[in-house]
Amino acid sequence: MRNVLRFYGVTGLLVATAGCQAAETPAQMQARMDQESAAARQVISASWDKWETFVAAGQADSMTAVFTDNATVMPPNQKAVTGHDNVHALWAGFMGMGKWTLDLRTGTVVANGPVAIERGTYTLTFRPGPSAPPGMLPADTGKYLAHWHQVGGQWKVAEETWNSDLAVPQPAAPARRR
Repeated sequence: MRNVLRFYGVTGLLVATAGCQAAETPAQMQARMDQESAAARQVISASWDKWETFVAAGQADSMTAVFTDNATVMPPNQKAVTGHDNVHALWAGFMGMGKWTLDLRTGTVVANGPVAIERGTYTLTFRPGPSAPPGMLPADTGKYLAHWHQVGGQWKVAEETWNSDLAVPQPAAPARRR
């Protein structure tokens, strides 16, 4: 009985002590987030370095592994895709069009615990293959936004979108009738 009372007494003391801890001040929160952001930025940038090699090799399986199981990818001028199989199909479709090279540059990363938001830029070149749709541009530059989550101790992309810095091509003027 004494051990039971001692257990409840110690447990009660721990709960009471935890409840008395001071809340994080705004300055403490900013310092913590700055540290978390710097650490996340290093991991995220290294992850994209690997991803660039997967793109160059056309490895859709490896490309997809960077994303959470229920990730959403929002490519320009297409519907968003959600879930591992759909994200894989998107990347496999792109890789099947030809040879890609990609340079991703992480700009800012803001992390708070297991969540991070990244903003960056990309440079892309493309050599069309036989199944490439007509009119695809051989090069592009643009920006992206990625929402990352820590899953099992690893940073993975939960949501991603990107768009080009290039102007939208204007349609040809209709031929004049004579």
